[in-house]
Amino acid sequence: ERCNRMVSFPSYFSNKIKSVVSQLYPGVDVKIEVGPNNAKGKNGDYQCSSSFLLAKELGKSGQKSNPREVALQLSELIKDIKCVEKVEITGPGFLNFHLQPEFVSDQIQQ
Repeated sequence: ERCNRMVSFPSYFSNKIKSVVSQLYPGVDVKIEVGPNNAKGKNGDYQCSSSFLLAKELGKSGQKSNPREVALQLSELIKDIKCVEKVEITGPGFLNFHLQPEFVSDQIQQ
């Protein structure tokens, strides 16, 4: 999937994750938020902790899951974003997005 110029990354990633959540967990509705990662460089450019909310909701419906497992499932389906160098899971289930350096450079120059 191609990223267009001047995209709002938190909004773009949130929408992408919402789409994946609806495929993986039909009927489960949780707030998906993506924000800048405060530990820039170390754990990526953007971070999402919604796997914790998803695991909690799945538990309420009798589907035992932990946040790290949920994050792993999500990362497998969102790793095709072209402007992202990698999606990784850190800690107990944080999703971290690393933007491609060339993409960031192009955005800054334009």
